[in-house]
Amino acid sequence: MTDLILREANLSDIEALCRLYFEFHEFHVRGVPERLVTQGSPPEFDDSELSANLKKLLDDEDMVIFVAEVGGQGVGLAEVYLCQDEAHPMRVT
Repeated sequence: MTDLILREANLSDIEALCRLYFEFHEFHVRGVPERLVTQGSPPEFDDSELSANLKKLLDDEDMVIFVAEVGGQGVGLAEVYLCQDEAHPMRVT
């Protein structure tokens, strides 16, 4: 059995991340086809915009993307964002 490795994503993961985000989107399309549009099949999908956005996200110091890897293949991901809530009179600051 191959071990699961969880690590921070880097620029060398862009291709795998694009594939994972594509799969994630298509999964949701199947669940709510009246609200989301399929991106086609993977060979038809133009990931240039997604790839550019991921490169920007990987440089953002207020977020991190983790990759789950099995046998050297990306099988999952997680996004973690650091954010500050706006002040609100109904919350203790």
